[in-house]
Amino acid sequence: MNKKNPLKEVFEKIFWGMKETDRKDIVIIIIHRGAYQDRKNIPINRVSDFDNYYMYVSKNESDADFSYSDKIPVPFHRILKIVKSSTGEILYQNESHP
Repeated sequence: MNKKNPLKEVFEKIFWGMKETDRKDIVIIIIHRGAYQDRKNIPINRVSDFDNYYMYVSKNESDADFSYSDKIPVPFHRILKIVKSSTGEILYQNESHP
């Protein structure tokens, strides 16, 4: 029996278990080489989809150099933390990158 990815469970709770107004201030912090301190913050409203291994981020103007057509895949292992910015509540933290 396959164990469900804990990060996928967090995304399911956010997208299917929270009201849209309650999730509007959620930020996903990822490893992004070349960014300041190799970190990038992605607002939850830019996440268009997710599966067992990736979240997919809608492109915006700052992503023009990416070759992906409309969605940028971000592997789950690059997600460091998911935070509710208004309260500082940590919804997920990658234990290998505290």
